[in-house]
Amino acid sequence: MLAINLFFIVVFIGLNATPFVYMQEKAESIIYKDNAANISENLLVKYNDDYVYFEKINPLLQNAQNIKIFTLQEGVLRTFAQASSAVFEDRYWVLHGVTLSTLPFPLTLGQQGLHVQKLPILKTLKGFRPKVLDTIYQNKPAVSITDAIRSLHVLYKQKADTKKIRGFLYVSILLPFFVPLTAILIAYYTPNLARYENLALLSLKFILLSLILWGLFFALGKFSISGIFLPEVGILMPFLTLLGIALYHYNKLNTRL
Repeated sequence: MLAINLFFIVVFIGLNATPFVYMQEKAESIIYKDNAANISENLLVKYNDDYVYFEKINPLLQNAQNIKIFTLQEGVLRTFAQASSAVFEDRYWVLHGVTLSTLPFPLTLGQQGLHVQKLPILKTLKGFRPKVLDTIYQNKPAVSITDAIRSLHVLYKQKADTKKIRGFLYVSILLPFFVPLTAILIAYYTPNLARYENLALLSLKFILLSLILWGLFFALGKFSISGIFLPEVGILMPFLTLLGIALYHYNKLNTRL
């Protein structure tokens, strides 16, 4: 029973690492024909040497409107790109109807000045996935584990706060294992013979134990994702404590009286 339990939990976590996570969001968008809930507005983010402004972005449909990209080198503005629309395709943002302004470097009096080009398309921001923004800026992100890991990588490179993403990953990867760990405790304290205990009362105790543990981890997970607790303190330490208690009881299952 424990092996079956672990198998389905691993499958569940595996599905959460795929675009399967976004199916409900996409279905609701199709049914209600309402993408407004998925749209974020007026975002300014840093990615490598670029500062990117999105007036409107839909991470689900992977498109944006009125995007501006400021590219810096050694702290000096080198280029400025502006487009009315952009789509994320093949790991790149593809900007349409682009105005690209290039500043001379170094600035020299009497030399060529600002150079402005009109381009039909421009591929840029390689690997900057739309769901990275959804993970970072939304309070209740529907995001896959793989996109969360990419977001963590981006934030680490920018030396930004990663508490929210770490908390989300702990919740998504570790907390599902609360179920088999609780099952071990229930198995240990279940009597060998029904006559040793009032089964109705015992079942109530087990249900209360499961609900209390689930509620505790759920609350700690929410607090950690919102930044109230450090994820290692709010999620990792309680989970490791439960893991240690469960393994201790598991080793004694065959020797209990």
